[in-house]
Amino acid sequence: MRKYRPESKPGDQAIVVSKTDQVLDGDSGVLPDDELRRMEHHNLLKALQQTRWQVAGSGGAAELLGIKPTTLASRIKKMNIKKPS
Repeated sequence: MRKYRPESKPGDQAIVVSKTDQVLDGDSGVLPDDELRRMEHHNLLKALQQTRWQVAGSGGAAELLGIKPTTLASRIKKMNIKKPS
């Protein structure tokens, strides 16, 4: 079975950013823990901003992320994410 590889289109670009000197095999599928945490933090923040900081309910960030509102609230607290004033 072949791996699915989408066609390249003009203008497609990618950049890899890492705070370590380690180069990982692109097919390994493994991220260092700190990178995974940064990505999760960014994703939660983006979902909160997109939903205007509505955590629960219809159209809330928890629904957008596909998790329970209590789980989202716990992650917000754990990651010390604060709503801007």
